[in-house]
Amino acid sequence: MKRHSVVVLVLCLGFTLSLAGFALVRVWEHSRIQDLFEKSATQAIDAISDGVEENLETLTELSNYFSENPNIGRESFQEFVSPYLEKNSGLYALQWVPRVRQSQRTAYEDQAELDGHTGFRITERKGGGQIVPAKERDEYFPVYYVEPFEENSAVFGYDVSSNPLTRKLLEASRDSGGQLATSTEPLVPQRRDLLGVFVISPVYLQGAPTDSEEQRRDNLRGFTIAALRVGDIVSNQLEEVNTDWMDVYLYDDSDPTGSNFLNAYAATSRSRRTGSFERRKWELVRGPHVAETIDVAGRKWSILAIPIPGYVREGRTWLPWGILLCGLIFTGVIALGVLVSPAPKRFKVKKQEEEGEVSETQPVQKESAGQESKDYERRVEELRTNLEKQQVEAERLSLQSQLSQTQSELQQLTEVVAQSVSLPLRSIHTHLLEAAKDPNKQKELYQRLGRVNATLDRVIEYSGVGQRDLSPIEDIDLHELMDTIAQDLDPKQKLTIDIENDMPKVHARRIHLQQIFEYLLGRALGAARADQGTVHIESDTEGAEWVCTVRDNGRPISPQYLETLFDMRTLGGADWAQDAYTAGLPVVKKVVEFYSGTIKVESSDSEGTVFKLTFPKNILTTVSRRNTSSALQHSVV
Repeated sequence: MKRHSVVVLVLCLGFTLSLAGFALVRVWEHSRIQDLFEKSATQAIDAISDGVEENLETLTELSNYFSENPNIGRESFQEFVSPYLEKNSGLYALQWVPRVRQSQRTAYEDQAELDGHTGFRITERKGGGQIVPAKERDEYFPVYYVEPFEENSAVFGYDVSSNPLTRKLLEASRDSGGQLATSTEPLVPQRRDLLGVFVISPVYLQGAPTDSEEQRRDNLRGFTIAALRVGDIVSNQLEEVNTDWMDVYLYDDSDPTGSNFLNAYAATSRSRRTGSFERRKWELVRGPHVAETIDVAGRKWSILAIPIPGYVREGRTWLPWGILLCGLIFTGVIALGVLVSPAPKRFKVKKQEEEGEVSETQPVQKESAGQESKDYERRVEELRTNLEKQQVEAERLSLQSQLSQTQSELQQLTEVVAQSVSLPLRSIHTHLLEAAKDPNKQKELYQRLGRVNATLDRVIEYSGVGQRDLSPIEDIDLHELMDTIAQDLDPKQKLTIDIENDMPKVHARRIHLQQIFEYLLGRALGAARADQGTVHIESDTEGAEWVCTVRDNGRPISPQYLETLFDMRTLGGADWAQDAYTAGLPVVKKVVEFYSGTIKVESSDSEGTVFKLTFPKNILTTVSRRNTSSALQHSVV
């Protein structure tokens, strides 16, 4: 009877474990499929972003070409832009639109005829779409060079400023000095199916000042314009990306009309769709998706990757079912083995007792079985007792280690306070006696009191890092933090803070990051030379780490102080102790180590001083992409 119970127990347990294994592997597989989709979606979004950025960089190079060369002929323009047009399939056309004043109109029209364009006139479009000569006005912005010419001959001579919306965009680009993009519109008149966007870039007279808005208006030479086919950019960039499980959508979030759909790329046919494939953005973001917003010449574009229906089913394998089948087979084998195996001796003894056939040796067997049971229980109890002792001992050692570390830090802080405060206090006592007789001693007395106060502040900050902190952990924008710190600094001379690329958001306590960058920037300010102080801040990711580099061009740190720069007992080194910011470098090191990071320093007269901070990437909430705008600068005066 007991044997059958064991068989039933084995079957139930084996079946349960097999189902549990099936469910766990199924969940793991589902998570794996989602991770693969998110990885592919991120690659697709990055590829599209890179394609758009590449076309914007082409327009920047064309603008620089015109800025550096005041006299560019039609053939030179064609020779310069041809390689870019061949390389970038999404680049439909490149245009040069000069600023033509009323007095220059005839000269431009005559020069175009000399170039072989008979009957060239500066034109505009009437209400019905008819092309007519442009009315007289103070200035014109005609399409004077355009490549490829045959496909875009319809816009040759067209005054783009005759359209009120385009004229506002030209004026905004001229005043800001930056690139601006239009909303989606036909790239060629009478071709409603050929849609894209125009990106405008201003060009100013060579060597002319452009610091103010008024100077930019006076010295404007013209505009370079790139006509971009969004669909071609998307399809070209996604050719090398696995998009079998996703559809990709583009939206122009800056479009005030609400019709912000730009383009779509379908996984099923691997082709561009616009009409029937168009879907509203709010419908897509309700379900699974990966999204990214990019800046395209002043406009915000959203790129959404949406998994196709059944993408989880498509990615599943037979592994969970194999686990279930193997588990059931293994359970059946064990149950069969229990069923057909010989009965243990104790079962035979029990059976003999029930049938009244107990032999003379049965009392001895019973006594032996009872003794074995007691020995087994005793060994189990000994193991349990030993395990509890080991756990208690491990907790005691852990507490002892923490207490030892706390005592060591307390002793270190005590030594710091004693060494850094006792000597200035004795000197202050002497100066107090002299100050009563000599007013000139009062200034030095105040300086020494300030040094004592700064020393105590650094000790208090150092002891507080890593202790219980009521300030919240939040996502901190480092650009905003740099602005705040730059405004709070009080330098004796000008300091320029140059951020080379975008800084990410960091998940930490604001006071900790403020301590790090306030001391590093303040130290650079104190070390700045008489002419100009500059701090370069670079941010980058290397593998699983985020690296932030702070480099200044100030006076170098003496080599003998580099090794003790972060030692709390020296408060930043002998020559630097009077610098309140440098004295805070031990606090910086402790904050960095609190977030499992490291800090290194190099200093020389030729290279300046470089602090390299390395953190685990998991403290980042946003990893910035390549920035197409110019470097951000903070000037503190």
